[in-house]
Amino acid sequence: MKIKEITYLGPIADLVNDCLDVFVSLEDDYSTDEFSYVVEVTTHQFLSALMEKFESDFLPPQYPYIIVSKLTDEIIRAAIQAYIDEEDDL
Repeated sequence: MKIKEITYLGPIADLVNDCLDVFVSLEDDYSTDEFSYVVEVTTHQFLSALMEKFESDFLPPQYPYIIVSKLTDEIIRAAIQAYIDEEDDL
């Protein structure tokens, strides 16, 4: 499967220290125009800042993130496509 379209919820405040909700539509026989997956993409620096905020050596249990070095369209698309390709191989 390939990414048909991605849409970001809100603006990116900081390319290297932020997180972002991303709506992903896929090019496949099962998706419709009304259906999108939602994934959270974050930078490793943002995760580090969260640990400092919680004054902890670890992050509390949460849903998984896709972790990138920068919140650029190119990197976000490549990371999401890598997850899709991995699932297709299973």
